[in-house]
Amino acid sequence: MKTAKVSVCTMPNRQIRDFNFNIEVSNGRMEHFERPLRPSSHEYLKNIGPIGTSIVEKLFEIDGIMEVYIHPYQIAVVIADDFFDWYGRKGVQKQVVAVFRTVLREYGYILHPQGELKTNRHKYQTADEKQIVEQADQ
Repeated sequence: MKTAKVSVCTMPNRQIRDFNFNIEVSNGRMEHFERPLRPSSHEYLKNIGPIGTSIVEKLFEIDGIMEVYIHPYQIAVVIADDFFDWYGRKGVQKQVVAVFRTVLREYGYILHPQGELKTNRHKYQTADEKQIVEQADQ
C-alpha cells in the first residue's frame, strides 16, 4: 500500500478546517458542495473522480458538516458553529480524519499514522489582520 499524509490547518474562522494532502484527492477540479447534497450534485461529484466523490459523500454523513470545498490536494470543511466543535470526545475533526482513513484504504493508501496530528496555525499577512482575528476570538 502507498502512504498518504494529511496536515490540518486551522483558520481564523473557527468553523473552517483545511486538510492538505500529499496525494491527489480530486481530478484536477475545484468543487463546492453544501448540505444537503442535491440530485444535481451528482454531476459535479462525477467531475472530481472516485476518491473525491467517496470522501464528499461520507463527509456529509457526519452531523454538523455544512459545506465541503475540494481541490486536487486540499479539502476545506465548514461546520455549523453553534452546537458542533472540532475537538472533544465526539469532535468533528476525528470523524473527518476517520473518513479520510477509510476512503483512502479503499483506494490502496494508508494514512500516515501521525498525519492528522500535524496542525498549522493560520499565518497572518499583516499585524492588523492578526489583531482583528484576535479581537474576534475574544
